[in-house]
Amino acid sequence: MLSSVPAGWWWGIAAAVIAALIAWLGHTFLTAGTVLWNTQRAKVEIGTEVRAGLTPLGNRIYVRHVRDGPDVVDEKGRLKNRDHLFRVDRKTGALVARWRCDKRLGSQFKCYVDLCEPSKAEDGIISALEQAGVENVSRDGQASLFPDRYWFLLPGYPNTVTVDGFRNNLYPPRAH
Repeated sequence: MLSSVPAGWWWGIAAAVIAALIAWLGHTFLTAGTVLWNTQRAKVEIGTEVRAGLTPLGNRIYVRHVRDGPDVVDEKGRLKNRDHLFRVDRKTGALVARWRCDKRLGSQFKCYVDLCEPSKAEDGIISALEQAGVENVSRDGQASLFPDRYWFLLPGYPNTVTVDGFRNNLYPPRAH
């Protein structure tokens, strides 16, 4: 009875079983890698009260994730320079920004505001930022590219100095 089944069918069944086995093994190892990757990552969430006096003018406040970890450690992460917009939290009404980082290293970041109408807001921007309690307010070093950008540090987070001499905030590393 089995000898009456064409040989091509047997090869097809064998190929299907092998393909299913490969798919199952691949899924198992990829899932394990994802779990391992997620246990080494931390969700960073920072909040600020900077909003008073800035967002009603239509200005947008961002945070730049510079890299994971400070520049001085051997295991520092690659340079990222990813910008994340602060959004209004629905529960608290505060401005929050979220991203992921390596939990062993923490995250180096710096905030900035882009003015939407510089002619109206430029005079009061530094005083509005200082009244909000931020530190180290400075105009963008590349004023020709970003003439309406002001950088600042958030209080309550440690500072770190980059190899280039810039001061940034540091979201502290977490224990395993």
